[in-house]
Amino acid sequence: MWFKETPRSPFVLGNRGVSKLYTVFICSVIAAAGLFYWYASQLVVAMLPEHGAKACFAVEPGETWQMEFKHSYELTLWRDNFTVNGADDMVLTHTIYQSQGCGFPFSASEGKFEALPDGHFKLTLNRPYKIIKMRPAVQASPKILHNETVYDLCKMFGHGTLLTIKAEPRYRYWLE
Repeated sequence: MWFKETPRSPFVLGNRGVSKLYTVFICSVIAAAGLFYWYASQLVVAMLPEHGAKACFAVEPGETWQMEFKHSYELTLWRDNFTVNGADDMVLTHTIYQSQGCGFPFSASEGKFEALPDGHFKLTLNRPYKIIKMRPAVQASPKILHNETVYDLCKMFGHGTLLTIKAEPRYRYWLE
């Protein structure tokens, strides 16, 4: 023969070549699986419309986000502050708003009410939510604010679209 024929069995090769490649391959697969598991189990706040494209942003447990909207009667901005504690566990911690004095009711059972030096009011609520369902309206101009990113809900999903907002792992977001 014009080429040298060598046996390719592990018995002849010993622990060279094939086993190193196999070890690198197995380690790569394990690392990729670990990275995928970490990414898929990240907590996200999902914005799920009844029709069309959905959106989300990643959060850590204990992280906050705000929903800002214009009040329908007073036409002043309100900002609801939410804390994400885990999957299906958000808490409306407080609302900051400006009132024109039209007599918003307040009951001590609803939380702590205080006037802020800048003329706004703060209502501390600590209300738990699993999901938030809403229909964005152009008049209210609802927005979600998170880490200097603004999500304009009317521009993203359209006026009147039923929108569900919830905290969940990323893999559940993919499956919805």
